[in-house]
Amino acid sequence: MRRLARLLAVRTPRGGTTAAAHALRRARARVAEEHGISFVELLVTMAITVIMVTALTSVIVEASKAEVRTSRTTQAQDQGRLALDTLRRELHCANSVSVVNASGTAVSAGTGGNQIRITLGGYCPSNGLTTNAATTVYVTWCTSASTMKTGDYALWRRASTSSQPACAATGRKWADYLTTAVPFCLPSTTAACGGVLKTALSLPTVRVTLPVNLNGPTSTTQAFRLVDDIALRNSVRV
Repeated sequence: MRRLARLLAVRTPRGGTTAAAHALRRARARVAEEHGISFVELLVTMAITVIMVTALTSVIVEASKAEVRTSRTTQAQDQGRLALDTLRRELHCANSVSVVNASGTAVSAGTGGNQIRITLGGYCPSNGLTTNAATTVYVTWCTSASTMKTGDYALWRRASTSSQPACAATGRKWADYLTTAVPFCLPSTTAACGGVLKTALSLPTVRVTLPVNLNGPTSTTQAFRLVDDIALRNSVRV
């Protein structure tokens, strides 16, 4: 600053105006125009900054929530598809299948149940308990109240080589956020399941319906359904 002041104090040489003198005058004018910001300007700047930061934070939060919702939905879909694929392979290999209600009673054709009881030979690759072809494996798939969302259900699988397992929230949980407690149904030629009848002279089928909603059974958003009519290949065509 002292050097600048000395430069500004230099007088114009006699005999006329020089380029240096013009430069010094312009420098004096710029220095004279310099001044700080007012308190009002500071407040306006701070207000604009706060508004911009708030808007940006809101966008980041919403993007983070959307990412979490998408991740949870994808995970629920993958779990449902894997459960349905495993159940399909077991039903294809099953020696006997029955749909049962919550009290343990087999239901009639066209009536939904919360359990499906399957008898597998030890040769079935999905039995998970033995490689001995002579051993019988009893499998129970059933729904029970979910601990993830109030009003939802979880799909469990239990297996044993001694007796048919009872329905319980133990074993392996394959799917969650189900909005129905009765996903299993055996249609006949006269009693439909989900509007679908069994075709005459065809293999018996089991209709499996897995409606999933991460927001609860009353929500209409983020809902999807996995439905399959699975043929019982070891049964008789009737």
